[in-house]
Amino acid sequence: MRKTFWISVILTVSCLGILENWQCVQSVEDVKDLSSVAKRIRGREEFDEHLPSDHEETSKRKKILTGSGTSSRDLGLTSKSLITNAGKSELRTEAEKNVLKNFLNTKKAVNDWKFDFLQLGWTAPQQVRFQKEMQVVMESLSKLYEHKIYELRGEKFKFQVTPAGDSQMTDEKQQEEWLKSVADISKTWKDLMDPESGAHSILKRGSDLMIDCFIDMKRLGIITDGILSRFLNKNNEGDLITTYAICNFTPSLTLPKVYVNFNIKLSLLECPSTRKLSPLLIHLDPRTWERIEFDFLGYWLGEFQAMYPSLSEETSAFDGIIDTFLKVASPDNQSGTEVEALLKDLLLHISSQTRIRLEEGRARRLIEFKLLYDMTKFIMSCHSSRISVEFLGKLKRSLLFNQIRTFEESVGLFSSIMHSVHVRRKATLLAVPMGHPELLEKLKNGVEKLIDSNRNRRISSFANLADDVNQVSYGKYQKIAETNAEKFVSQFESSLTKMLPADPMEIRYSIGKIKEQFQRYWIQFQILMERESMLFQNFSELMAGFSRAETYLVHQLEKGEQELFKRYGVPH
Repeated sequence: MRKTFWISVILTVSCLGILENWQCVQSVEDVKDLSSVAKRIRGREEFDEHLPSDHEETSKRKKILTGSGTSSRDLGLTSKSLITNAGKSELRTEAEKNVLKNFLNTKKAVNDWKFDFLQLGWTAPQQVRFQKEMQVVMESLSKLYEHKIYELRGEKFKFQVTPAGDSQMTDEKQQEEWLKSVADISKTWKDLMDPESGAHSILKRGSDLMIDCFIDMKRLGIITDGILSRFLNKNNEGDLITTYAICNFTPSLTLPKVYVNFNIKLSLLECPSTRKLSPLLIHLDPRTWERIEFDFLGYWLGEFQAMYPSLSEETSAFDGIIDTFLKVASPDNQSGTEVEALLKDLLLHISSQTRIRLEEGRARRLIEFKLLYDMTKFIMSCHSSRISVEFLGKLKRSLLFNQIRTFEESVGLFSSIMHSVHVRRKATLLAVPMGHPELLEKLKNGVEKLIDSNRNRRISSFANLADDVNQVSYGKYQKIAETNAEKFVSQFESSLTKMLPADPMEIRYSIGKIKEQFQRYWIQFQILMERESMLFQNFSELMAGFSRAETYLVHQLEKGEQELFKRYGVPH
């Protein structure tokens, strides 16, 4: 039974991922006052609003609501701007036309978004606050674009003298301040968020706009690589990227999401849905990536606590670990004296998970497993220099080491199976006949997740500590592990590859990764059982009722798809 119960556990996790209802939890954060940048950006008015007639035709209501009328002052522009005073022939170089066209397109997109955002029913004071913040954003954008026009003309941009002393800023420093104001677009909605507003799609568009602005400015040379790199790493500290990841992919915390997003850095670099971020991601340094990983994990931990309040001693213990982690493991904590104690608490808490009963809150416990893994991984990846050699030496000689190694590989296996199920669902999109847009949209929503390729994962943080005894045991179990992996995968392989329109190479690759990961998991489990045969007794008894989980997984995969297609009247 002990050999089969972990197989049952893994498959049951997959079933739960397929069947889990998606809980919608939205984070409500306090907004800060208008930044000093917002207070300083005044005076100089650029870029006369010179929109073609088709852009000028907007409804009266829309003009009133968004402040997007044709007056040049809605962008902080005057008739004395560079573009207005220049003759047409002087403004018609391809470079200048491209800059102007992009600015006008960006302005229109921002105004359209403002209009839709304000339809959510905010109070008058909230609307006023939002309008002021957005005015600062557009003023900063206009300055950045006009600065480029001056550069293309070989002229020096003249900064407006203000009481705050902007004229004393260097050219590059001023551009970084404008970039900060543009990035602060995310603050315009933080105090307007209401969990019941259903505003996720609007916020997603706002996040996309923010990212698109930076991508366009890099592409057009409005900002140099040096300025962009300094801004992303020193000024913004990765918040631009973290905000995008949260707004676009994690409005709620669910079992499938936490397991397919095995590593946030890999997901951002490899996910098809984040390819447009590449021009920005190449500028991030290791310290900024550390900040992004910590902030993203911190968001998940906060969502977990909001979804699952402490109801028992067990959940209170996990909440305590979360609170300590957010304080001790933070990149802002320069001390690091408590990191080793935190790691010890994490590892001991993980070892106790095998004895926690799962009848109630199965999804909660399985999400907790992944979050424990993520916190441990972060410490070993970003704070390993703060872990003493003595601590690691004691760890590798203990039973706890084998427990943690098995835990790591089991989480990796959970994630590989979830990844394969996700790839299977994505391939199903190709099987949808023409003329069924509602079904297609439903399936698309189900596969919009932040996910890596499962090609570059490093599962274990402790594998390099394994001693010679463990290495010998590893070799002893290698052959039988390969055989068991084939048997394990054969139970659901046909379901994953069934009824696809073409040779499902990506699915077959994902199944191959399951085989590889199962072997690593199974070997570690056998090594662990050598040292403590009764370790998982309580957990195996609990999971005994899922002995038919293999058949259940296949059944639910097929049944779920059949019911979905049937609901929309599509043969499948």
